[in-house]
Amino acid sequence: MRIYLWLVVILGVAVISCQKGKAIQPFQFDVTTPHQDEIADTMDIENTDNVKWSSIPEDRQKELIDAWLSNNEKHTIDEIQLFSVNLLPRLYQHNNEKFIWTSKKNITDAYRALELSYLDGLRPEDYHQEELNQLREVLANMDDENMEESLFAKHDILLTDAILMYGFHLLIGKVDPAEIDPNWNYKNRTISESTIKSFFEIIQEKKLFEGFDNLRPAKLEYRAMMNAILYYRELVNEDWTTIEGFDKLEIGDTNQYVPLIRERLSLCCQWNEFVTDSMVFDSSLYKGIVAFQNVHGLEADGVIGLKTIELLNFSPKQRIEKLKVNLERLRWLHDEVEEYSIEVNIAAFKLYVKKENELIYECNVVTGQPYHKTPIFTAPMKYIDFNPTWTVPYSIATNEILPKLKVQGSSYLARNNMELLNHSGKAIDAGSVNFKELSAGKFPYIIRQKPGSDNALGVVKFMFPNQYSVYLHDTQSKTLFSKTSRAFSHGCIRVENPLQLAEILLDDKKAWDREKIDKVIETRKTKTVNLKRDVNVKLLYYTAGLFSDGTMFYLPDVYKRDEAILKKLEQPFEYNRNTLFRVYPDKNASDIDSLMKL
Repeated sequence: MRIYLWLVVILGVAVISCQKGKAIQPFQFDVTTPHQDEIADTMDIENTDNVKWSSIPEDRQKELIDAWLSNNEKHTIDEIQLFSVNLLPRLYQHNNEKFIWTSKKNITDAYRALELSYLDGLRPEDYHQEELNQLREVLANMDDENMEESLFAKHDILLTDAILMYGFHLLIGKVDPAEIDPNWNYKNRTISESTIKSFFEIIQEKKLFEGFDNLRPAKLEYRAMMNAILYYRELVNEDWTTIEGFDKLEIGDTNQYVPLIRERLSLCCQWNEFVTDSMVFDSSLYKGIVAFQNVHGLEADGVIGLKTIELLNFSPKQRIEKLKVNLERLRWLHDEVEEYSIEVNIAAFKLYVKKENELIYECNVVTGQPYHKTPIFTAPMKYIDFNPTWTVPYSIATNEILPKLKVQGSSYLARNNMELLNHSGKAIDAGSVNFKELSAGKFPYIIRQKPGSDNALGVVKFMFPNQYSVYLHDTQSKTLFSKTSRAFSHGCIRVENPLQLAEILLDDKKAWDREKIDKVIETRKTKTVNLKRDVNVKLLYYTAGLFSDGTMFYLPDVYKRDEAILKKLEQPFEYNRNTLFRVYPDKNASDIDSLMKL
């Protein structure tokens, strides 16, 4: 059995390596698009060879297409709901109402591309798969004497609609992110006026696979995850024996599951070590476990405990599901080159600074607890506050500080460098307040912490004004950055090296070098510095992707967000009013209602 599984590993690696001509490193996948045309060459699309795709005269093609265009009020064809409300008719008008699919190569490539949509974490069934398969069979068995020309038109329209739907899903995603998170405010990529021209160029040049690849996000992690799906599909039907029966294994221990653990590392993570029958937990396996823990967001202690066992039992199907969800998240974002930008991956507890989309800095962050989730949104950073004050949020003031005030009185405020204000911002003598009479529903004050070394925000905060009152800031709790899981805040984001980040963002070596920043901090007085340019801050959430060294990670879903996306991805695609808002974001509600009636 072990020899068989090891052969699967070798063959699985070969599938990808032969396509790309590159060896796979442990926990890494190629970051170029899988050679879909090469994969497609091994696929047999039934009932394409015997169909006379170009047998209908052009004048008859025009009659058939015109008949459909003229009677398209329900936007269906033979009761089949079509996806493209606006673009599909325009494509045929642009093509002089002739068939689009007359080249056998284009037709075959179209079917193969739709079948390979699983590499993008999508469902081939969404793209009229059943109806098109049935049509091909009918057309393949049709002779010249009994030719139903209308079926060729139906096939052409359905295939065009399927291709447009797949292209739409690649361009902005299948799932509407606003349905998952009503506060979603990122711009998606849009369908431009050049779409029709580009569509016909790839048809004429017979470059469908290349055309689809241009619609995918440009990020390297997208291609790496496609290759990972290709790899794990080879393992889906393998016997995935559950590792169980012990709570902990350490280096030097002997256990019957040790050979299986080696195999598991080889299979799921391309750990290129020889599989042996030794039951001893040796130094080689220890290295593999440490690497495994690092990419799975676990404490990398080399000990096989319950959490590590759970993830070793994580099946190829579960890995594919995680990859699907995060491919979809990548499709939601518009690729744009920005002079400077900040990305925070909440699930990875990482901050990245990019200059013209190239990574120039990264550091650890602390994000919101599961019951104080850091929201997902984007906003431009405007300014930096050195020696900030901290206006305590009402919920923290009443739920956490007020109980202490009831016991300790105003001395608590004095010890913590805090002051009491009324809602007009005027200072109140805290000693005159009977805190025992106050409650969460009756607290007519504001608590503010003055600048200083004991300030909860540390010595700097980074402001990108938003409705959530979320910002980046320094912290007194430095030890939390050494922890693997760092969901400890009330929603704001604590930065490990905030002064280094400030220096990068101020981007002025003469006026704002580190020495000048340190001098400002020494004054213990608040100073606001406007940035030379707005810097877009993007708070994101990826549970699978690439670390900056190219290693693929699979992280815990700390906010339990993956399941809702996966559920929608695995359901049939639902065409509705929101779909049109995503395709045509510049249109108003009445425009959308009109399109729905087309």
